[in-house]
Amino acid sequence: MDGFVRWLASNFRYILIPAARNIADYRRSVFSELVDGAISAVSQSRKRIEALERFYADVTKQLTKVEDALARELRLYLPNIKKIDLVTSGMDLFRFISVQDVEIDDGAHTSLRQKGDGFKSLFALSVLQFVEKQRYGKNIIFGIEEPESHLHSSAIYELKSTLRELGASFQILVTTHSPILIQRDNIDANIIVDQTSTMEFSSTAKPARTLSQVRQSLGVRPQDNMSTAEVVVVAEGTTEEIALPPLISRVKPSLADAFAAGRVRVISAGSASGVLAMVRMLARDAASCLIFLDSDKEGKVAFQNVESSGLVDPADVFLVPGREGCSETEFEDLFESSLYLEEMARTCGVSLTKREFERVKRQSGTGRTRYGKWSQVMKKAVRESGKNWDSISGLAKRAVATSIAKRADSIPASELIWTKSMGGRIEKYLAEERALSNRRMERTRKAGRPLASSPGSDI
Repeated sequence: MDGFVRWLASNFRYILIPAARNIADYRRSVFSELVDGAISAVSQSRKRIEALERFYADVTKQLTKVEDALARELRLYLPNIKKIDLVTSGMDLFRFISVQDVEIDDGAHTSLRQKGDGFKSLFALSVLQFVEKQRYGKNIIFGIEEPESHLHSSAIYELKSTLRELGASFQILVTTHSPILIQRDNIDANIIVDQTSTMEFSSTAKPARTLSQVRQSLGVRPQDNMSTAEVVVVAEGTTEEIALPPLISRVKPSLADAFAAGRVRVISAGSASGVLAMVRMLARDAASCLIFLDSDKEGKVAFQNVESSGLVDPADVFLVPGREGCSETEFEDLFESSLYLEEMARTCGVSLTKREFERVKRQSGTGRTRYGKWSQVMKKAVRESGKNWDSISGLAKRAVATSIAKRADSIPASELIWTKSMGGRIEKYLAEERALSNRRMERTRKAGRPLASSPGSDI
């Protein structure tokens, strides 16, 4: 172990960014990397290096004279002294200059020490990004204590993306109590630190094996059963919430039991603009989630916002398949109107035949698109029937969802190809959770005692 520690110390540089964010407290300041980069650029000049070597040699010779003079002085009191050696370090350019403080003018020219804690946090993390871009060194290990400390909740989501980018070039070790920063796509990468029951200042560190174990260690208490599901699918509205489970199960029959048992849930965000807020809430509850959005203007904006948030894997964000010649497509556009018009008439009092609906649909097109999206077509058709769409839209969408859900088995599987990839991702997450749970149970069986983690542990 000692040999490994010496090798690690010789080949890697460790930079600690403490939760306090006080520059003077850094064990090795991140600003040292900036100085190192500057010295590396200048040290390419051979003449300058030779001059520094001569200066170092002169100082060493002068120190020899000091040693002799000091020995003579001490012999007056300690006659047994023969020689004194002042042990010095070798010439090290990287110890030649150091940053004592940073002064920043952001309207008030003051020391970084005098800035607020939130400012210090964002500043330190920005410097990390700068170091990564400059590529000053490859063998750097960053240790960051509670990177979420002093940050507004919205900034933590940006921070997560920053840490992922930084982790592509350097080894990053993070301690956190924030569910947002856990690695849901690689559960074993989350290390749970627990206090042992035998000694007051002793602890254990073990890789997490299940998402529920991580939740427990963080003290996450889900407020309702949407976040206790193993996988959550976030959609825009009620139609998807009701219709998606039977449709996905139609193509992936193995998922029917998972939906029925609540292991997988589809929840409505109420609108495209509400999806990101829902994803953020699920991130706080450490839930694995997929996103399903309409292919209209609002859905595409939400798609970009969710992808750029860094809260979900881009592979877990889905759009309703577009229609040829149409710039916008909603979930309801994927189904024949004959599936739901009868139920809509019974529920909303809007009597439309398939022919009447198709006529309005053709008339909804413009010079740039063949058809308008479903809600636009339905609004016009309902108005022609003497009804106000805004007052019945909620009932109408629920009628559509109920009809599709009831008739899911009658819809040809070839028309539901778009559910295949989504179902595959759900299966993947369920399989991972099951495998991790089985491994934990096996270790528990061999150990003869349960594995436990206490709320408030560090990850």
